Amino acid sequence: MDEHSMYAGKTPQALSIPELLRRVFELSTDHSNRSNALVCKGWCEEALSVVWSDVHARRLFGLLTPMRLEDFEWCFSRDLEEGDWDRFERYSWRVRSLRFATCPPLKFRQSVFNEIALGRRRVDFLPNLVAVYAPPSNTSVFPLFAHASVRILEIHLEFGGRNVGLLSSRMRNIERFTCVIPHDSSWSGISSALKHLRSLKELTISSGCLDLDTFHTLAWLPELRSIKTSKMSSETSATIKGSKVFPPSPFPSLKELDVHLDFPTAIEWLPIAGHSRSLRSLKIQSSSEESGADYLHLTNLVGTLCTGLESLELARAGVGSSANAVPPEKRCGVETLTKLKSLRLGVFDARSFLELERMLEPLAMLETLSITGGYHKTPLYHLAVIARHCKKLNHLSLDIDTTPRPVKTSPDPFDAIQTLHVGSAPMLDWELVHVGHFLSRVLPLRCTITYASSLPPEELNRWAEVKKWVPVLIHSRLEGKGQSMAWDYEAGRPKRKKGARVGGR
Repeated sequence: MDEHSMYAGKTPQALSIPELLRRVFELSTDHSNRSNALVCKGWCEEALSVVWSDVHARRLFGLLTPMRLEDFEWCFSRDLEEGDWDRFERYSWRVRSLRFATCPPLKFRQSVFNEIALGRRRVDFLPNLVAVYAPPSNTSVFPLFAHASVRILEIHLEFGGRNVGLLSSRMRNIERFTCVIPHDSSWSGISSALKHLRSLKELTISSGCLDLDTFHTLAWLPELRSIKTSKMSSETSATIKGSKVFPPSPFPSLKELDVHLDFPTAIEWLPIAGHSRSLRSLKIQSSSEESGADYLHLTNLVGTLCTGLESLELARAGVGSSANAVPPEKRCGVETLTKLKSLRLGVFDARSFLELERMLEPLAMLETLSITGGYHKTPLYHLAVIARHCKKLNHLSLDIDTTPRPVKTSPDPFDAIQTLHVGSAPMLDWELVHVGHFLSRVLPLRCTITYASSLPPEELNRWAEVKKWVPVLIHSRLEGKGQSMAWDYEAGRPKRKKGARVGGR
């Protein structure tokens, strides 16, 4: 096999002509040629390291001998020889990340792994392997890649129960572990094995696997910084029931928590997970229609326990009825999170004017704000309150109530906002003028207005008109000609008064 054929690229052919290089070297001194040789060798080594540092399994196994597809399985085209292993070892030490395809599944015939197991010259036949992604879970295959050097391991769909012991016996140095499998009999063993992974820093598991035993185990890991759950289609939000004796200082290094939990469970859990006050990012999603009281309880608890947060995202499945609404005038407690840069409250009700002002005044660092999906919508004029307190805001998403209300003073414009999403806000014909003029007073010229595509066609058309003409009105305001603008009701656009120019130079 040509060792270089598999990474030959579209290099101009002149650069690959040996005669050209030979002439260059003939015109150089011996000292220069020694330097040239060292440089070329160094370049070659670096290029090979890059090429082979992160590879897919079929490409790696193809170093031994060409592979063929037979009955939808990959297999070797011939028996392996000693020369095949000589070639393999010239590259195998460069491999740091090994990937097995997950979608669509790429299956290898069992004979491939049998031949590798028999022919390899050392147990850790990939001596510098650091990451393994979606290896086969077969108990006769997974041990081939269970090297002590592995720091990153991803497992999907299933994991043979007999493989669990390898996590605690061979792979204790894992720092990032992703295990997205159903909550079946094998998970209890994995949960027990986690206690031995003392170097674990990042963990991602399916939401159904976040049970009390797992939560208790994770509380003892000294370096754990991130916990995430991945929602599988058949799973619901995790519920932690029962009691455990937790360490005096649980989760000492936890900075990121991104989980699917029902709110009552989250309310019980947060005092433990947030004990060290190290959390910087918190995301809790519930698949239930949580009550407004529990939602408010959770936000106030976050405001008390997690004052160092930079990102907060909470969401529930739906509001159901007005009985589950979050009272707009009730304090939600997030005003204590003065380091927040991103705040997203899903299926949360708009705040009253006074509560919104009280909530936002301390949050001067906000760059992203989203309050959507609630029973109560945000009045249009509340944008002025947000603009006044959130000077660094880049992205704003609200369910806007476009009903005109009197505004006593000219609103403060946003300084840095790039996108405004108005949700599924309905708008009547007679409200179009008011909405367009108001937005032209608070938005900068380059702000993009977006809205839900699920709106009825006539309302989509109204918002399209607003989106089209707000920049024109902003141009006019910036040029000091705002008073010369009026609206042509028949044409559905601004019209020019006599002697005035619309957005001209």
